[in-house]
Amino acid sequence: LVAALHQIETLIGAEPCRSLCMLPLFHIFAFHAIANFDLWKRGTLYLMARFDLEAFLAAIERYRIQKVCLVPP
Repeated sequence: LVAALHQIETLIGAEPCRSLCMLPLFHIFAFHAIANFDLWKRGTLYLMARFDLEAFLAAIERYRIQKVCLVPP
């Protein structure tokens, strides 16, 4: 777990940030690369129950989101 977090750190950076996640947290990428990493770096994680384009764009603007991980439609 710790080694994987350090690998992610080389890709994303070490600074805490505000992230938006709408991926299912039972999926390893969402759980580890987004949720665990942000908690480890003392970042802020905003969760969306599902993807809605208008709500997604509004959340980015409202919460000043710095990192979003998405999958292709």
